[in-house]
Amino acid sequence: MQDFKSGTDPTISLKQAIADLEGGRVDPHLLKIRVKLSKNPEDYAGNHPNKKIGLELGAKAGDII
Repeated sequence: MQDFKSGTDPTISLKQAIADLEGGRVDPHLLKIRVKLSKNPEDYAGNHPNKKIGLELGAKAGDII
């Protein structure tokens, strides 16, 4: 975002960020996504990711997965 704000070409920063990801130089904890279940996993339709992960973890409505 800083590149866009300053009018700098973001390509260099993006290439460096991709190299860091591919090289394993990014803390895996920064890549986690946390979601609070609004309903029980079995109540989600189809193959919704919240359903799959919630069932695997034994989670229930209101839990953070």
